[in-house]
Amino acid sequence: MPMQRVILVGELVNDIRAGLNDSELMKKYNLALEGLQDALRQLLALEAMRPEEIYGRLPAFGDEVILATSEAVLKNLRECPRHPVELPVTVYDARSPEARGSLRDVNLTGVGIKGIEARVTETRTLVVAPLDDLPVDPFILEAECRWTGREREGDYLAGFRILKISKENQRQLEELIKLADSNSRHQTR
Repeated sequence: MPMQRVILVGELVNDIRAGLNDSELMKKYNLALEGLQDALRQLLALEAMRPEEIYGRLPAFGDEVILATSEAVLKNLRECPRHPVELPVTVYDARSPEARGSLRDVNLTGVGIKGIEARVTETRTLVVAPLDDLPVDPFILEAECRWTGREREGDYLAGFRILKISKENQRQLEELIKLADSNSRHQTR
């Protein structure tokens, strides 16, 4: 008989966004493939994640999963959805410009970066520098690392929560989000 598991929605979402693959998630939550698939379907139904964030996960067999959450957690997850950035946007640490990466996703409260090593709780001053042909000026923000991980290929991944950003830099961030959304819609057509 399949077992029931209770998993906190926010923790599962953070693990997926941190880049944990199916086998890592199954091991962490002690799930069979079907249990993981069931959890992913529930995340979509709750609108805690977008389909493109979990695209390509394997179909499965096994356990029944119950996701435990609160309305506050769901509201927070829905209020600031991440916008994938498929445009050439470089990000670097203002204190160590040689530490460069690329913008992976963005929202009004944070940025996901590929290629920069960081530690959780570390505060960084980040320079977000879109290529010259993009209609967004480079901007600076101060952010705290909230999670880290690595891609299968070994690239560092990190998620940063924005702590400080000027009004002008906030406008550039908003323009970048609009541009990323527009680019994403054009690519899915």
